[in-house]
Amino acid sequence: MSKEPPSNPVQLKQLARWADVAIGDGTFPRTRVKVRHFHGFADDACAAADMALFPNAQYPDWENVPARMEAALAKVPMKFDAIVVDEGQDFKDEWWLLVLSELLRRPDEDPFYVFYDANQRIYTRELQLPTDLPLYPLVYNLRNTRQVFEEVVRYFRGDQIPKSAGPEGVEVMRVPEAGARGVHKALNELVNAQKVATSDIIVLTGRSKENSSLQEGQTLGNIGLTWLPPMRGEVQVATVHSFKGLEKGVVILAELEGYFPERRDVGESLFYVGASRATRHLVLVGPKVPGANT
Repeated sequence: MSKEPPSNPVQLKQLARWADVAIGDGTFPRTRVKVRHFHGFADDACAAADMALFPNAQYPDWENVPARMEAALAKVPMKFDAIVVDEGQDFKDEWWLLVLSELLRRPDEDPFYVFYDANQRIYTRELQLPTDLPLYPLVYNLRNTRQVFEEVVRYFRGDQIPKSAGPEGVEVMRVPEAGARGVHKALNELVNAQKVATSDIIVLTGRSKENSSLQEGQTLGNIGLTWLPPMRGEVQVATVHSFKGLEKGVVILAELEGYFPERRDVGESLFYVGASRATRHLVLVGPKVPGANT
């Protein structure tokens, strides 16, 4: 649909890179574009209606967030001329109902786009999308090198397998040692031998921070690890869950072996998400996990 730029804000979820550039360079003034995740928008709606998102802040009731948001919008409506939803595979049925019925100014004619990848369902096992939306498959992978893509696509589920449009890149590195020992070996090769900047590396783990062998302030050789924004000479560690939707030049993927074989479906989804965060180079730490399509 072609139309003049809307005079009211546009609601988007994530699309972080585009938003950073478009808003940062003034292409779309901040007064006309609103970028929020679902729960953040619910918090904004409640604040505008002089309501608390959680009546009892000590015991946040996440399941009740849609109801609180609906009540807030009934008091102080917020309408948008277009909505773009990213990471649509993570949305729940009741979220879509609110987005379509409460936020679009003209639900039957205003632009509404949903970007999603069913293979990245790591929060819910069911894909819940609005019905009757036309489907436009995005068949080319532009994020990863071909070497990274070939590793990721082994875990792809779907009828239309994507194609790589990226450069060849370097071969995926495999380190058989598990946990901190394997990460140490990988970092030594990357930082000390190949002279890769620590700021260009992230370690992604399939475990929670509490259960990971990679601890805050831990030193592996001459390289420090941190779960916080890294200082000079440090390498950041994050969970696969927390880094979904983001990317890094070099990704070290570790601590996924515990999902196989008992929780293979979860492990394969985490592998797909974690490995696809690497734009140039992927390092797999731990025992080799066989891909579904090998």
